[in-house]
Amino acid sequence: MSQPLPCLVPHNRLTYSAEEEDAVLRVVRSGRWTSGVEVTSLETEICKVAGVPHAVGVGSGLGALRLALHALGIGPGSRVAVPAYSCVALANAILALGAIPVPLDVSHETWVLSAAAVAEELASGRSLDAAIVVHTFGQPGPVTEIEALGVPVIEDCSHAFGIEPLGRLGRLAILSLHATKLLGAGEGGLVMTIDEALARQIRSARDYADQAPAPWRLNDRMTDITAAIARCQLRRLPWNLARRDELAARYHTRLAGLGCEPPSRTGRRVWYRYAVSTAEAAQLIPELQRRGVAAALPVENWCLADPSLGQATAPVAAQAFHHLLSLPLYPTLTEVEQDLVIASLDQTLTQGHPK
Repeated sequence: MSQPLPCLVPHNRLTYSAEEEDAVLRVVRSGRWTSGVEVTSLETEICKVAGVPHAVGVGSGLGALRLALHALGIGPGSRVAVPAYSCVALANAILALGAIPVPLDVSHETWVLSAAAVAEELASGRSLDAAIVVHTFGQPGPVTEIEALGVPVIEDCSHAFGIEPLGRLGRLAILSLHATKLLGAGEGGLVMTIDEALARQIRSARDYADQAPAPWRLNDRMTDITAAIARCQLRRLPWNLARRDELAARYHTRLAGLGCEPPSRTGRRVWYRYAVSTAEAAQLIPELQRRGVAAALPVENWCLADPSLGQATAPVAAQAFHHLLSLPLYPTLTEVEQDLVIASLDQTLTQGHPK
């Protein structure tokens, strides 16, 4: 068996500069490391980009989801729709409140939660108290369509932020600031809303100090170090999005005819991930690694861990878990590196899998 090459092209690469280093040093020297002016400034700047009046900085993306759900009144016994093809963090946030995650199928090509699947769930007589719509890989999800069905929506904008009107379509919207996300700051999250009462409730719930004990007050405050890094990332966002557009267009052109299906180019979107559809995605990963390229399955199939969440009613999601392969895509990916990704994928698809 041939030995893998050292990985020449990583699946993810953090994008930063001396600006982030200076920002962290400024916070350290300020003596105010948490819940200070950097957090307030980030909240204000996020509001301007998203076009919403309220943004609340919290400790993580999962915390943002949990607090947003709680603000909507989600609790024990509540049923919350999520895309069956999605990160397990959505289910964890719902379960933390004693509520029930309801994985529903996604739309073919866009891989976002299907409004038709939500309508079918409601038509069957089963209620839904909320839905989390992820703009998966940067493809806008059907927020307004699901809201029109009478289901309050939380937008997950972690893969798609900076293009209108994402972030202000649902009752609330969240951002994860995890290191590999579009606005990577290590950890951290934000909740955005046009509803002042919801924002006030989340601000109260993120902090336990000088308040009555409650199970939802779990110290979800954001640090100023996180906020300072995120502010640098936010200023770089227009360049980040433009560079991703360029790289995605180049993939589209160069991958034509290589035996894999490129992602959808329907409407305006953010190119957070470039996920191609292949015959056996998991089998390609070690073969690409041998050629110096790190590819990945975008998300793990958490539904399989619980037989009650079986995917018999989510065939498109099951197909996505089996066939989607994420190729390297980030602002600092060079054309030389991208050429290696394309050549390696071509060789793997056309020459078969060496033993």
